[in-house]
Amino acid sequence: MADALGVEPRAAHISSEFITAFMPDQRGNLYGDKITSVVFDNSKLRSLVPDFRATTCFREGFARTYAYLEAHPELHTVDAEFEALVDRVIAAHDHGMSLAG
Repeated sequence: MADALGVEPRAAHISSEFITAFMPDQRGNLYGDKITSVVFDNSKLRSLVPDFRATTCFREGFARTYAYLEAHPELHTVDAEFEALVDRVIAAHDHGMSLAG
């Protein structure tokens, strides 16, 4: 996604336990849906519709989605409270890591 946008990614690798200490309401999302890596594929669809072929790669699909969102400013919404909380989690994590050496 960063490549498609022409930006450098700024990933923050923070444990689910750390995040939920600040955001307990996210526990279900993190532990129920995102705690393990998964691979999604279309094998079930292809078993039912053998002639189906996906013709859009992720990069192109993402670029199209981004272009659509850019063309529709009414969809540009920001949850300032959530964003501030995420910034607080990252800052606390970074501070803790700096103390570790």
